Amino acid sequence: MTREYSLRVRLTEDEKSRLKYAAQQRGVSMSEIIQDYCKRLPKAPKSKKDASLRRTSCTRLGILVAIHLTVNLLSSV
Repeated sequence: MTREYSLRVRLTEDEKSRLKYAAQQRGVSMSEIIQDYCKRLPKAPKSKKDASLRRTSCTRLGILVAIHLTVNLLSSV
């Protein structure tokens, strides 16, 4: 896949150091680390209806995770 776009990103010294370390550990470039992360992001919705459904699903998922964590926390007491 040919990449058409370039993105300039401002990082703190610590962020750059972390990115460089992660790239060295994996034997890839810093760009590849960022590209791999971008591949994991959800795709943009094609319509407003899709965006609304995605927000609703994410909200419901967030509520379920919160309930699950609360139940686990209470059961461990």
